[in-house]
Amino acid sequence: MQIQLLKMFSSFRATNELKFNLWLNYLLVSYAFVVPINDRACSFLFSLILLLIVFRGQFKTYFSSVVKNPVVIALMAFFGIYVLSLLWSENIKEGIALVKSVKYALFLPLFLSFIDKRFSLRIISAFLGGMLLSELISYGIHFEILPTQLVWQGIQIYSSYAIHDPSPFLHHSHYGMALALSVSILIYRVFEPVAISYKVIASIFIMTMTMNLLITGGRIGYLLYAVLILLSLFLSLEKKMFKPAVAIVLLIGLVGIGGYKLSSIFQKRVDETICNIQAPKNFDSSAGNRLGLWYHSAGVITNNPLFGVGIGDGLDETRKRIPAEENFLKDMTHFHNQYIEILVGTGVVGLLIFLNIFAQIYKYEQKDKELKAIMLLVSVAIAFALLTETFNMKFYFSLWIVLLAAAMAKGSSPESDSLKVFSELKIYTGLILLALIVGKLQ
Repeated sequence: MQIQLLKMFSSFRATNELKFNLWLNYLLVSYAFVVPINDRACSFLFSLILLLIVFRGQFKTYFSSVVKNPVVIALMAFFGIYVLSLLWSENIKEGIALVKSVKYALFLPLFLSFIDKRFSLRIISAFLGGMLLSELISYGIHFEILPTQLVWQGIQIYSSYAIHDPSPFLHHSHYGMALALSVSILIYRVFEPVAISYKVIASIFIMTMTMNLLITGGRIGYLLYAVLILLSLFLSLEKKMFKPAVAIVLLIGLVGIGGYKLSSIFQKRVDETICNIQAPKNFDSSAGNRLGLWYHSAGVITNNPLFGVGIGDGLDETRKRIPAEENFLKDMTHFHNQYIEILVGTGVVGLLIFLNIFAQIYKYEQKDKELKAIMLLVSVAIAFALLTETFNMKFYFSLWIVLLAAAMAKGSSPESDSLKVFSELKIYTGLILLALIVGKLQ
């Protein structure tokens, strides 16, 4: 009886293998949409993805080439050094928490085991769609059409800082980074041979996202806006970028001047940054707290340069070096800098392993020019964002991995297995709504 049931199950899996892969791609598109909206919705969709991968089976067939991927290997090594450093950590609880923060490194091989290249641009567009929803709500808050917080039946739908800092779903630093990345992707597409109607729509969104960035308080987003736009122009136009780049630089300058004069939050954040630069040892401020922690971590790094003090002990050892008059720095719950966290916890060895991820992404062979550009844009965005944040903020790593997966896709299933666009939109809408409901109820 058991043998017969196993045969029936194997037959069912073989018959529905293509459908499993199709639905896995639908789930990943939906996942990309909710990444900038709700991390619990992401977790729900990932659970469904994992379940379908188990049901699909044939792990050797699907993973044999994936595990040889140099980017996957680099990510596995990074996750591995975090786990390994627990051996010389005393604060195991904190160490395990930090290991969990980099668990998304394990997601890339899972996503690459099923992703269909025909879904790559849909995944990227889904992320932009999630950002569009965030942007609409953000403007609604700013113009007082919507409340700063929306709670329904005891369930918080969204919550922003204030009317003058309206990032509804993400911390304003993350939201600023996501807006800058979205603008750079759209600019890349504007300079590509696409329909005029698409160029017009994309240009409108570039302008609205730029204005949205100026009314939110994420300083890293301001920096990335300029960096990613110039990188996007270079990736799209290469040697022909000089004249457009001059115009763009002037435009960015005008945007900055206009934003400083018209946006109170933009002016405030710029002034705070200038103040911190002029008085680098004044640690009693938002940016100063971070500088203070980095300053005192230098001694820990110097004394444990090769392998660090163990990923769980980084903060503990740094706090021991903080003088009594700066006790407020001991309230910091993380380093606000991924590179410092890695250096303190895993030393130069760990940092080199981490930087190798970016090296492998840069060297990765992707013949599709746009997908290669997406890989580089999101990776540069992450590299800069991690100068002021760490992976304990789930958004960065989950965004990085889903866009990397989309950009690294190679194989395609037969076209006959694809549903019509209208049917797919209904599926995406249903999956996204289900994920958001489950995410909000948790």
